[in-house]
Amino acid sequence: MRLLRDSLRAVLKPVAIIWDWLQGRSTAVSGGDVGVIAQAGYGLGFLRTRTAPGWRKLVRWGVVALGFAAYFGLQLVLAYLCNQLMWVYIIAFMIMIACLVFAAAKPAATFIFWLAFSPLGFIFLRMDFGAGLPAITFDRVTLAALSFFLILRTLLNRHRIKRPIAGEWFALIQIAYIILALFVMKPGNLPSILRTLSEKFDHIALALVAYFIAKSVLRTRKQLVGALIALLVAGVYSALSAFYEHYTGLRWFSSFLPVEFGLAYADIGRASGPLINPSALGTFLGLTAFLSYHFYVTAQRKSLKGFLLVLMLLQLIGCYFTYTRGAYVGPALLLVGMPFAAIGYRKQYVGLFLVAVVSMIIAAPIVMSNRNVHSRLTKESTVLFRVAVTASTFNIIKHHPLFGIGLGEIDNGLEKYMTNAGALSGWYARGIEPSKVYPQRKLWKIVTSHNSLLTIFAEEGIVGGVLYVGCFVAFLVHLIKVRARLPDKGVLNKDLVSLLILACVGHFLACLTYDIRFFKYPNYVLWATYAIVIRLGEILNEEAHAQKSQAKDQETPVLTHT
Repeated sequence: MRLLRDSLRAVLKPVAIIWDWLQGRSTAVSGGDVGVIAQAGYGLGFLRTRTAPGWRKLVRWGVVALGFAAYFGLQLVLAYLCNQLMWVYIIAFMIMIACLVFAAAKPAATFIFWLAFSPLGFIFLRMDFGAGLPAITFDRVTLAALSFFLILRTLLNRHRIKRPIAGEWFALIQIAYIILALFVMKPGNLPSILRTLSEKFDHIALALVAYFIAKSVLRTRKQLVGALIALLVAGVYSALSAFYEHYTGLRWFSSFLPVEFGLAYADIGRASGPLINPSALGTFLGLTAFLSYHFYVTAQRKSLKGFLLVLMLLQLIGCYFTYTRGAYVGPALLLVGMPFAAIGYRKQYVGLFLVAVVSMIIAAPIVMSNRNVHSRLTKESTVLFRVAVTASTFNIIKHHPLFGIGLGEIDNGLEKYMTNAGALSGWYARGIEPSKVYPQRKLWKIVTSHNSLLTIFAEEGIVGGVLYVGCFVAFLVHLIKVRARLPDKGVLNKDLVSLLILACVGHFLACLTYDIRFFKYPNYVLWATYAIVIRLGEILNEEAHAQKSQAKDQETPVLTHT
């Protein structure tokens, strides 16, 4: 009753104040009679002063009432779901609420947690609603919550928005161009357009959202190191999942689900882990393995050094278990490039290179003695398939050079513009060797594009392709400029940025061997890498500015006598 009485009093108090003021407002204003506008201004000021306490109380009780209403509503929803035994929805519901709460309270910790466990998120939170409707996923919920609260905080605190750098301009213009071209050029109705946007959103727009979130929440050196450690955490359990899949022949989530799922790529037992695709897993594990080695060479304690060395070997072996040549491009580039790019710890990287060369000389004959492994890594037909698909992709670009065939239309374009690659038959683009006999259904399926750069040029035309390449080059130039200002020693040093730059180039080269649609989480990592290095450069600027301000404050005036 007391709560109800106070609420009614707070609601009715402004009405009572207005009535009292209308009945006996004061006209005793210094300087005599004033005009209507001045009286109205005085009345509004008087009204605001008198109603302020009641208004604040009303807002407080309104928030309390809204909180109780939301709480009871959530309890009713949970009770209904429990009664219907909808445990998947209950878990998804709880994860969504946790994401919202932690995004509002600890945005930096939430982003670092998401970076570490994003590959696991799809198995716990993914709700599809049919064609044409976007799915609810762990990545989308977490990043959307972080984006909402960061935008709200920016508006409330009136933070100055920094001018975008060149790479950001390229990325923003490319996304705007893609959306505009999709609505203008893509045939079909609105549901088909929304379905295409939903399929492409994660590895185009959501990656850029993750980049801006990382730049916003990673404010200190400690948080930057925390983001790198989050990548190591993801690398460790991804490598463990590769071991499980290699030795059991089952998908990694079969270890805790009551159903056994076979490998998606079971020709030789290629591990794909929580990243779904072997090429994506190998590319990511190559980065995390060399991150482990970077922390190894900068660590002081011997126990920590030994632990990091074990993690590195674990991740490199997990990368090998993918049995995919494109997955080995990134680690190979880091292995060969770091002895030249490193400055502070060059001797350690040269030693790693020599050990790796000796190990491969010893292990290669043993590995290749396995007929299945030898066939998988030297298979000529897979190369011929890619050559035929590449020729067909160039044929698409030839017929649609400027604006492309349309977003999401690469498979239809390959079907329409399939062509021979010189003397090589175009049937290889369907995965068919003309000398072999296949079932009829084999003729229906075309091999999708295995070159991400050509896919972008084919779907988005020269305009979209130039924007994509320009974005990549602009970010690399910015990262190189930041590297030049860093110290030679320490964790956040020149060697770390050199490693990340080579990892970005390795990611780009790996995407030339596979479709970018399968590189969702590695794409997030790529953009997070951009953000980490760029924020490191901004922190250097902030520290230099603080030192100049401190030195200026410590200057004492010199008194001179004339």
